Parts: sequence; structure tokens; C-alpha cells
Amino acid sequence: MMNAYTAADESGKDLSEMSVAGATVVTGATAETYFIDRVSDVLSDNKVAKVNITQQNFPTIYRYSSVPKLSPHVYLKAKAKNKSDFTLLPGQTSVFLDGAFVANASLDLVPAGQEFWTYLGVDPSVKVERKELGRREETSGLFGKKTVRTVYDNIFKIKNSKSTAIELVVWDQIPISDHEDIKVVLEEPKYEKDSENLKMSDGKSLEWRFNLKADEKKDVPFRFVIERPEGTIIQGL
Repeated sequence: MMNAYTAADESGKDLSEMSVAGATVVTGATAETYFIDRVSDVLSDNKVAKVNITQQNFPTIYRYSSVPKLSPHVYLKAKAKNKSDFTLLPGQTSVFLDGAFVANASLDLVPAGQEFWTYLGVDPSVKVERKELGRREETSGLFGKKTVRTVYDNIFKIKNSKSTAIELVVWDQIPISDHEDIKVVLEEPKYEKDSENLKMSDGKSLEWRFNLKADEKKDVPFRFVIERPEGTIIQGL
């Protein structure tokens, strides 16, 4: 469990600095055995009982993620490295941020020494809106076959209302053509090869990465064109 907050007792002493009884782990060829360091009472009431195994603090970096085509929300993610001797078992987690419960999430199996990502819930102070500005058709070619170009104009309206700088990743996708006479061209942003700020997968998924200052707004154009012979019908858009 990542310790995402600190707590204090009535005297004001930081409880995160106090010793917490935990467990020791012995790793075998096929299993790990946890030895609880103190006796714990488990009531015979046929209810689930929890016993503290360990409390760990990991250095963490934060990143915001958004897929505005699918969801209006921006999600906060945390990346950490399991620097303990314990394997973090898969299951549901309860996420606390700044001392307050923010979300339930899930965690995959994380062996000792491995990096992992976990979601920390929605942050309403960061917004990404995808707006369709328009769609227009252009025809080229005077004689013989004519080519029709359908231009799709979109824009991402991004706003960081936080008082600190953040890193934001935005995903979208351009259509994929399975016909040799139909071409899809990305016009904005300009793309030649993957860079630190813009990447494209084989499935034509685009990944923008932004470093936003405190209280910064940004408009990001997103335009692609579908070219096809006149009379060709496109389906699936």
C-alpha cells in the first residue's frame, strides 16, 4: 500500500514517523511466507479480519491522463517503485490523497523491485475538452478521376487550474483505412516520427504529452483528412 498522506496524533506528532508493527517475509522457490511480528486477535464471528503486514513509503511521480473522445474526466496517476522485500498482491485498493479518501482502484501483482502505475481518481481542477470545429469536403482533379477530400477539424481545449505545474498526457486516434484507394492523412499536428511530445502507434493512436504551468490554458488543433475517389462510400465514421 502506498502511503499517500501523513497523519498526526493529538500532540501533533507525525504518525508516519512512528514505528508500526509489521511482518517479515521469507521468499522460497515458489512462495513467500509472511511472519506477523505480534499476536493478533481474530474474532470468531465469521467476518473478514485484517492484520497489518507492512507499511511502506515509495518515492512517487504523478501524471494526468485524458481520453476526451471517450470521457470528459481527467485522471491522476501515480508511478512508484516497490523498493520493499514484499510482493504487492493483486486486488482492490483504497486510495487516500492529502488525508482524504478519493477512490477505489485496483493493483496488479507487483514483485519486489518493480515499477508500477496506479490510478488516484478524477481531478476536476484539470480539464480537457475535445470540440469538433467543422467538417468540409473538397474536390480536386479536372479530367478523369476526381479525388474527394473530407477535412475533419477538431481542437483540444486544455486548462490547468492547479497552483502547481503538471504533466498531462492526452490520447486520441485517427481512422484506419483497409482500402488502398482510401487514404487518411494527419495534417495537424505535424508528425514525422515519434518525439517526446507526440507519439503514434501502429494502430494510429496518438499520444500528446504536455508540461503545463500553474493556471495555464492551451488550445491544441487536431485535423485529419480522408482522401478517396469520387463516388466511394465510407462507412464506420
